[in-house]
Amino acid sequence: MIKFNKKVWESEFFGKNIWEINDPFEKNVSNEFPSGLITIKLNSQNYIAINDLISLGFSYSEGELTFNKEITKIKKNKTIEFATSRDTKVLQGIVDGLYTSSRFRRPWFSDIDRERFYSEWLKKAIEGTFDDCCILVRNLNMISGFITVKVRDEVAYIGLIGVNRACYKKGIGSTLIEICQQYAFDNGARYLKVATQTSNLAAINLYIKSGFRLEQSTVWMYKDSL
Repeated sequence: MIKFNKKVWESEFFGKNIWEINDPFEKNVSNEFPSGLITIKLNSQNYIAINDLISLGFSYSEGELTFNKEITKIKKNKTIEFATSRDTKVLQGIVDGLYTSSRFRRPWFSDIDRERFYSEWLKKAIEGTFDDCCILVRNLNMISGFITVKVRDEVAYIGLIGVNRACYKKGIGSTLIEICQQYAFDNGARYLKVATQTSNLAAINLYIKSGFRLEQSTVWMYKDSL
């Protein structure tokens, strides 16, 4: 029997029931789905389950790549600046339209829904709820980029990373990764992990350049159940 877990926060935020099926997925004779959006993330090599899901009306939403990097001893040559509520307006301006590569996309989510989601994520990272903090990089007092991170035991997870459009191709992304590693190391983490969409080539290239290794490849599958 398939078990459906309701994504309570996402359901309330987007104003519709959103359910998640835990992998591994096993097809059975009487698949009954609750009303709402049914989601599942599974290993991209599990082609049998993917084909079963397609036969049940699921569609491919987005691929996801997870990268991992071991944090060794680093040079503490960067001053870490944390975002505060005073920075929220400027940061949300940077986020606006930044995350077009997302599993929160049409036809299941509108562009406005997607923008609201990432704006709220950023706000809560600044407050220290979704993520532990939001770290800034400035150039001549202008915010040139940000990165959010949370540390759980020995692993630090990157949430959002963004570069001011006026600062593209200036190495800001690499600087953000370096500072994030320093923060993670200072807070007892031995590994730094991040997930990004397979369609986000810029992010993939950044993580490879920064010494991450690919750890896992997954896909998100969606089904609208009325």
